[in-house]
Amino acid sequence: MRCQGMQQASRKFRNAQTRSIKALALLLLFPLSLPTLNLTFLIFNSSVSAQTIQDREAEADKLITQAAADLITGLFFQRVGQNAYKNLFQNALQAFERALNIYRSTGNKVGEAAILANMGTFYHLALGKHTKAIELYRQSLFISQNKNDKYGKAQAFQGLGNAYFSLKERNMALKFYQQALYNSRSIGARKIESETLMSLGDIYFYQSEYDKALKLYQQALPIFRILNQRPREGILLEKIGALLKKQNQTALAIVFYKESVIIIEEFREVLKKLFVNRYEASVQQERKRAIPKQSILLRESK
Repeated sequence: MRCQGMQQASRKFRNAQTRSIKALALLLLFPLSLPTLNLTFLIFNSSVSAQTIQDREAEADKLITQAAADLITGLFFQRVGQNAYKNLFQNALQAFERALNIYRSTGNKVGEAAILANMGTFYHLALGKHTKAIELYRQSLFISQNKNDKYGKAQAFQGLGNAYFSLKERNMALKFYQQALYNSRSIGARKIESETLMSLGDIYFYQSEYDKALKLYQQALPIFRILNQRPREGILLEKIGALLKKQNQTALAIVFYKESVIIIEEFREVLKKLFVNRYEASVQQERKRAIPKQSILLRESK
């Protein structure tokens, strides 16, 4: 029964993760290094009834899905200069914190590690607080190491690499990316593997070691294609074009630039519609919340 329960929880985790990854793929049209949100729902605690765990698990699922949507939309509006991102970021953080409390109350250490990594991503991308992000990633890593959760370790190592890269501490970033690559390959986590290969390529690109960078980019490209990660493929093709230009291979660089533009244009209109609709929905929600408050104020003023 325990094995069957773990399999069911694992399937639920994969379905939830797939939904978030599809949403995140749209954001990746932008040149951001974004770790995948890791949604793990494996809760087994003899002191809590199975039904209670299931109910709380469902609540955490909704919170993380909502937080991911708010974070993604907020990042979009932040980049285009719309103040709407502030409320969205606040909502996302509150949802992440509530989900974290649920995992801790049910004794779900794997889920706790996952949400800590998600919060690290939030502080890294949304607030630019890279030191805080590193603290959260390290907490996540500590738990994942104790549970021998290689997927969790790969996620945390990747997040640490991203944060140190943003701090321009590229030797530290390189160290953590290598650990992320090792762990992701050991369990066949190809999404993390491809992202990490591209990030490693970026480090060598910035160090003007173009041959090393190109080899890493070339390893990442077929994985993005196998996984149908079209936005990431478009970004990587642009990076390869930039690299070839640095090597004075202008004609070949143009070929990669053109292919990149075609892919990015495929998603541009979809991206705009997605976030505009998401924003309009959030505005309507805020208006609905404001109506009862306004009614109370009117009654009190009479």
